[in-house]
Amino acid sequence: MTTESSFPVHSANFDLRGESFQANKKSWEPVLKRFEDCLKKVSVEGNEVSMRRHQSRGQLLRA
Repeated sequence: MTTESSFPVHSANFDLRGESFQANKKSWEPVLKRFEDCLKKVSVEGNEVSMRRHQSRGQLLRA
């Protein structure tokens, strides 16, 4: 049995507390917020009948 991964492994050295990283993180916050809001919206779409039918089939719904 080999310990090699089928995916390449890369190491990275960057400072999570560095100014550049923090600025990048801050610039992505609105994008991530919008994504999370959209994800919540599409996760609960559908009326009660659709949701019950979905659940009766044993399919999972995200909360």
